[in-house]
Amino acid sequence: METTQHERNHQPPADRRPNHSDGNPVIRCARTPSLTIAEVTLPPNFRVPKHDHEPPHIVVVLDGAIRDHTRAGSQDLTAGWIRYSPGAQTHFVQSLEHGARVVILEASGFPRLDLARSVYVNGEIAGPIVEHLQEQLFCSPFASPADVEESAIALFTMVRTQSRRGAALRYAWLNDIKERLADPSPSLGGLAAIAGCHPTFLSRTFRATYGVSIGEYRRRKQVQTAWRLLADPGVPLSVVAARGGYTDQSHMTRTFRRTLGDTPGAIRTRLIARAVPSWFASHEVSVLA
Repeated sequence: METTQHERNHQPPADRRPNHSDGNPVIRCARTPSLTIAEVTLPPNFRVPKHDHEPPHIVVVLDGAIRDHTRAGSQDLTAGWIRYSPGAQTHFVQSLEHGARVVILEASGFPRLDLARSVYVNGEIAGPIVEHLQEQLFCSPFASPADVEESAIALFTMVRTQSRRGAALRYAWLNDIKERLADPSPSLGGLAAIAGCHPTFLSRTFRATYGVSIGEYRRRKQVQTAWRLLADPGVPLSVVAARGGYTDQSHMTRTFRRTLGDTPGAIRTRLIARAVPSWFASHEVSVLA
């Protein structure tokens, strides 16, 4: 997708990260319709007590290094690594000598991986998606909740690929179908014809692979397109709706209210006025006990 003139004229300032000069970890949180996102900064050699997360989650190491301890053993994770944990798995984490900064993605709405064990993916494989997620969260003032959720889907899909290599290769053709969903016009039947399979099989396989339905993924792509256009005040809302694949402006407004809790006009006002790019800038910073 091309960068708009408005984006080129409003380059974001450097991210202001929380510090831990008092020796305590710091957490900042944000939410999308399907994710709870926490940025956690750990001081050197800090041990996070034994705990679990109810929904499945991914830990993304942005800086430094951590050591993850589970019943199966321990694993060191450096910058760029990710770790998937199934819901309710008990573990504890320790930062290493230079501390660490991580992002935790708890997925309440997706994906449904049905994995019973932790999965680790090294930085060589996960690095490009991790860098993209970091840019969306802390650098770009134009990243939408749908952008962040798509990066999260990519990370969860990567976990599935690493844990089920055979299945991932078997359904590699799904990548083409996923790319085509940026265009709102193809019907399910049309997509199935392109894939050479029955629509029911396509729907079932897409959800099993990416953790969301074709309809849910397509709606996220529509929000992504509309959100980026909203950042340019020169594009009328009716044009935003048309380019985003909505029936009309009212359809776009209803969808935004339902999924994001606000209108496109209100979101445009915030995007144009935003001075600090971080998703977490408007959230209270609190110290972990």
